[in-house]
Amino acid sequence: MFTFDDIRAIAVQIENNGEAAYRRAAARVEEPQVAELFRWMAEEEQRHARHFAGIKGARLVEAGADAAQRMGRELLQEMVKDQTFSLDGDDLAAAADISAALRQSLAFEEDTILFYQFLSGLIDEAAVKEQLAAIIAEERRHVTMLGGMLDDGGA
Repeated sequence: MFTFDDIRAIAVQIENNGEAAYRRAAARVEEPQVAELFRWMAEEEQRHARHFAGIKGARLVEAGADAAQRMGRELLQEMVKDQTFSLDGDDLAAAADISAALRQSLAFEEDTILFYQFLSGLIDEAAVKEQLAAIIAEERRHVTMLGGMLDDGGA
């Protein structure tokens, strides 16, 4: 239904959207510790986008017909065009404290993991699946780190 190029473009877009939301929040938040967390998260999202952009030549499990590919591609691209899942830069900037910001960031990372796991099921090439698994593992490290910070009282 989708080409790998479609999926790669969507993954890059999601990472770019996350980066933009974190940068907007960092610029608007007053607490330096929270701003630094958002800048670091933005850099991580930017790094992931570059990684996805560099993955070449994967095969999908089912290619599908050309018309279905075009329709599916357009639908999925429209769905994720501005999508940051549960992350919103304005909400992040308005977070009452670092704990609220951490909870929002944690939810975004968890949503992203679920989406990338879905994408992994569409890919048929072992090397590309391994690269995607590495990104998922990194997102899980973010979840662990953010969860640990939240458990430590948001510090």
